[in-house]
Order: sequence, then structure tokens, then C-alpha cells
Amino acid sequence: NQEGGRDDDDNEGYLEPSDDVALKGPLMIKNIPAQDEIFWAQVNQRLDPISRGQDALPKVLQSPELEAVRNLLPAALQPPPEDGKEPQETSADLESDEEGEDEKD
Repeated sequence: NQEGGRDDDDNEGYLEPSDDVALKGPLMIKNIPAQDEIFWAQVNQRLDPISRGQDALPKVLQSPELEAVRNLLPAALQPPPEDGKEPQETSADLESDEEGEDEKD
């Protein structure tokens, strides 16, 4: 039996609702500013505690290996000093230069 191009077998993967809490309040954006403001206020209220926790960042960004990379990025993105001199090399820069020289030998 097909209804609208779907087989009855397609319903096999769906479970009947049980113990579901009834949905209430605005559930979507309606493009009516007064109602949308209420919707976004509720979204922000629910997401605020989540965004402040340690798990707000993806696990890959929480790893100690990438912590060192993040500490180096701000220094690399800073503008050069105003006196026109080159900034001093950091220990990380020296290590990477030494590794490159070893490969050339």
C-alpha cells in the first residue's frame, strides 16, 4: 500500500510517542516581530547556561595540544611594532626553525 509515494515499511523506524511532554509556547519564528522577540528570548534563556559551561566548546578545542596553538595565535596576529624593528623570535619560532634546518642536512 502506497500513500503519497511512501511505503508502509517507512513507518517501521518511527516509534510511537510515549511520555512526551506537550509542547507549548512559540515553537518557531513567525516573522511577526512582537512574537519573534518572545521566541528568541526563550531560546537565549535556555542556551545561556549551556554556553557558559566547559562543554560549550567542542572537545577538539579543549585538548591540551591545541591550547599551545591558541596561545601562539594572538602573538602572530599582532601588528608589527611602531619603531619598525622586527619582533623578537619566540622559543616556538626557534624550535620550528631548528627543525627545518635538520631536514635540509
